[in-house]
Amino acid sequence: MRPPKFPRRMPIVWLSIVWLSIVALCPGCGGSTGTAGKSGLGELSAIKGVVTLTHEGKPVEIRPGQTQQVAAGDTVRTGPDSEAVVRSGRRVQFLDHDSELRVEAPPTTAPEGGRVHLLKGLATFLLPPSPDKKVQFEAVSNSVVAAVKGTIFCMQATDGGAEVTVVEGEVEVRLEGSSAATPPAVARPQERVVARAGNLATLKLSEQEFGALRTEALAKKARLGVGISTY
Repeated sequence: MRPPKFPRRMPIVWLSIVWLSIVALCPGCGGSTGTAGKSGLGELSAIKGVVTLTHEGKPVEIRPGQTQQVAAGDTVRTGPDSEAVVRSGRRVQFLDHDSELRVEAPPTTAPEGGRVHLLKGLATFLLPPSPDKKVQFEAVSNSVVAAVKGTIFCMQATDGGAEVTVVEGEVEVRLEGSSAATPPAVARPQERVVARAGNLATLKLSEQEFGALRTEALAKKARLGVGISTY
């Protein structure tokens, strides 16, 4: 009498190939739209509308409810009706509509560290304070560098220049390539540094304008439940 036949087990390797094929055909089936092999420096989420992430020249559309790992060299772009947020450690970056941001460097020793380039539009940055009071992050726009130790601030790219407005903490603003002997402009709450034609000017906002800006920034912070303290 022959022993009963049992179904043959599908080889594990073959199963893996099938699963990888499914994920390749349907990027969202793996739970996130992350690109295989990427060295993630943060996580991108679409808050509103369609956000485009370009990795190695290949654009990927991100919609609300989806996330994507962000690597050095990646560019995030929002449209006229979309907004995005990028989290890197405890650093949070809100990208307003019609804006574009490029990640230029990997994190420093702190996960909140690194460097980004605001190519156009408006971005709001929230960072926890640096324990050793050293610069841990830089945001660049049109040759203007904002060096940050821990703060909430906004950066806007303008025609041939940039504006940096501080909500909490302090931000050192300098022109990229300027001499180390040239002291940076230090912006504090309710102050805005305007860079234009190779010059830096510090302005003080009216109570009304600053109040509206601060309310909006803190609303964004509360919206994500970001628990950070600043100077």
